[in-house]
Amino acid sequence: MQLAADADAVLLLELGVGDFIYPGSTVLRIDERGGKLNDDRLRELVLVDRERTFEQDPAFGFRLLVDMASAALSPAVNDPTTAVQVLDELAELLRMLSDRRLRGSISDREGTPRLYYLAPSWEDYVGLACDEIRHYGADQPQIARRMKAMLDSLAEIAPPDRQAPIGEQQQLLRARVIQTYPDPAERARAEIADPQGIGISRMTTVGDREETAEPGRRTFAHRLRLWLRRTFTRGGKVPRS
Repeated sequence: MQLAADADAVLLLELGVGDFIYPGSTVLRIDERGGKLNDDRLRELVLVDRERTFEQDPAFGFRLLVDMASAALSPAVNDPTTAVQVLDELAELLRMLSDRRLRGSISDREGTPRLYYLAPSWEDYVGLACDEIRHYGADQPQIARRMKAMLDSLAEIAPPDRQAPIGEQQQLLRARVIQTYPDPAERARAEIADPQGIGISRMTTVGDREETAEPGRRTFAHRLRLWLRRTFTRGGKVPRS
C-alpha cells in the first residue's frame, strides 16, 4: 500500500485469488497519477503458487467441503449422512460470514483506496454452499431437510441486505423438492427443517419459532472456521439496521 500511496496510484488486481494464470495474462492494472511504480517490485508482491489454499482463499475451503458432500452423494458411495455433516460445517461458516464485511478493496493510512481486488460476495458463498449439494442430494430426504434447517437458521440472523440470496436458495430448494417428491406425504416429510437430516423430532417452539441447534464438527472445517474468524473480524461487521 505504501508503494501505491507514494506514487498516488491505484491498483486493480484483475484475477481473483485462486484463478488459474495463463502465460501472458494481465494480473495488475495500474493507474499512476503522481509517479511511476517499480514493475519488478510489484511482481515480487504478487504471490503465485501451484495450488489454492484456504489461508489465502477462503472460498476454496468451502469448495473442498462441497466436494466432500458431492462425493458422498454419488451413486458409488451413497453416504448422505456424511453430506449432512458437511452441511453442519457449511452452516456454521455461513453464520460466521453473515454479518462480516466482505471487502474488495484496501486503503492506505489516510483512507484512500489503493488496491481493488475480486473477492467472493455473500451471494457467492451461499451459492457455493448450496447449489451443487442441492443438485446431487435433493432426492435424499436428509439433505433436503438439513439444507432447509440451514437456510431457515441463516434467515433468522442475517442482516436485511443479506436476505435475498438466502430467500433465493430457499425457493430453489422448495422447487427441487416439489419436483423430486410428487407424493404429497413424502414431500411434506422432505420439507421439514431438521438440523440432523432425519433425527430428533422437534416439536418444542418458542412463540412461533422452532428452536434448533447446530451439531457436529470436523477437523478441517474447524481450522477453516478459526481462520475465517481471524480474517473477517479484522474486516469488521456489517452495520445492522
